[in-house]
Amino acid sequence: MSQVQLGPHPTAVLDDDAWGDLLDFIEDRQVIPIVGPELLKVETETGPRLLYDWLAEKLAVKLGVDTAQLPTPCTLNDVVCWFLSARGRREEAYTRLRGVLRDATFAPPRALVQLAQITDFDLFVSTTFDPLLEQALNAERFGGEQGTEVLAYAPNRV
Repeated sequence: MSQVQLGPHPTAVLDDDAWGDLLDFIEDRQVIPIVGPELLKVETETGPRLLYDWLAEKLAVKLGVDTAQLPTPCTLNDVVCWFLSARGRREEAYTRLRGVLRDATFAPPRALVQLAQITDFDLFVSTTFDPLLEQALNAERFGGEQGTEVLAYAPNRV
């Protein structure tokens, strides 16, 4: 039996028809944007960074985690796992993280602002726990007022 040699996968490219279809689906409100941490590039004191990388660094300082023993850049998961392995309490990690995020004063990233400007999107799904998408929607659609309805999932709430 002969073996088939596979080459590298071609990069997905949308042709004019595919772009037209996508725009039609958006106009018909059949597209729901799913926003993840990759869109959360914020301006920090050291320049633009992904929010969750910045949060991991700040949380490590708050929890006394030795980042020299962690991969670079370290993730929130890395920091919390190290903290828990050193007999830290999960509740303390959550409380400190909430405080770091609450004290942050980042403007919503440009990508979120641009998404918020597409008025044919009336439902968004975020896989993150920060308020930046909500802030972008409030700024772009409600003049900065609290007009965005937010529904959140929590495993301990029905």
